[in-house]
Amino acid sequence: MIDRKNVSGISAHKIRKGSLVTPLNAASGDTLKLSYWAKERMPEYLWLGLILLRYGREAGIEKAGKILFEISRKVGDLLQPRMSRIFGLPDDEQKSVYEIICKHVEKDVLAPLTLLYPSRLYPVFNDYFFISHLLVEDRINIISEAIKSFSSHQSDEATDLRFLALSLILFCGKLNFVKETELVIKALQEYPYTDHEDEKMRMYRSMVRSTEGAMNFGEGNTDFSSNFWRDFGMITPCNPIRIEFPESATDHKEFIVDCQKVLEYVFYSNKDKSLTEDKFDVIIGSINYALKIFTEIDDKALGNSILGRHGIRTIIEVYIMLKYLLKREIEQPKIWEEYKLYGISKYKLVLLKARERFF
Repeated sequence: MIDRKNVSGISAHKIRKGSLVTPLNAASGDTLKLSYWAKERMPEYLWLGLILLRYGREAGIEKAGKILFEISRKVGDLLQPRMSRIFGLPDDEQKSVYEIICKHVEKDVLAPLTLLYPSRLYPVFNDYFFISHLLVEDRINIISEAIKSFSSHQSDEATDLRFLALSLILFCGKLNFVKETELVIKALQEYPYTDHEDEKMRMYRSMVRSTEGAMNFGEGNTDFSSNFWRDFGMITPCNPIRIEFPESATDHKEFIVDCQKVLEYVFYSNKDKSLTEDKFDVIIGSINYALKIFTEIDDKALGNSILGRHGIRTIIEVYIMLKYLLKREIEQPKIWEEYKLYGISKYKLVLLKARERFF
């Protein structure tokens, strides 16, 4: 059983601009901001991702680790290996970073990024990594492959990249842990040397992700990431996603007929209740409405079409509403009558508007 004593209910949430905000976020005002991995942080670390992509996990983590370790010794002000922060360094410090990178990997590894960070805006970066004979199509394909590999924040590849994102601040000695977090320390120590198939990695990966996420809470240059997605989107074709669902082989005719018979039996066996009890009237009417929708979906073979999915959603809404009314009737004995009158009044409002318009 879930212990719900520390779980806040919907009533404790605040509504801001149409969104539900948790009590913690509401108390923090506008100072607490979410930072999304794929949208905001991943583009910043993609240069490290290109190293992983080129050399594979074991060699890639080793090479990237050596690069980040040397950067921590030579550029002490850089605590996170974000591309925007590297670009923000003075020219001489940028050169130090790029020389360290070129010492451990070939310059063509980061060359695709010159497509997004041109010489007129990032001259120092292009001095080190621009390769004139690297085709635009090849640069696009490499960046696309990297984005595909590292966008899913819980994938093994993305977790490797998130581990590297933590490494620089670890090398700088700026990330400290209390004694009770020994498991986190062990996870960070053993992560690069443990295969993803190892059972321990299920725990290690979650610890790496949570630590990286906590270190970046509310941080980041959103303009830099936004420009990344805009610029890359403008030079790549749109590939619409199409989801195909197989046709259902289940025959629902017998089920529908059985439901109709049961509904008729219940109604005619309790006809007096339909005349005097609002609860019975609402329940039977709602179930009959849901059954008619389901019958139409089946008869017209709507299946996974837009109208079919809309119909299924309506059936679910009917179920949720009935469940809600059943739970609240103890506190509000007249809730069935009020719900019924609410529906009638909505119908009357539509009718009155139509009369004013056409008559």
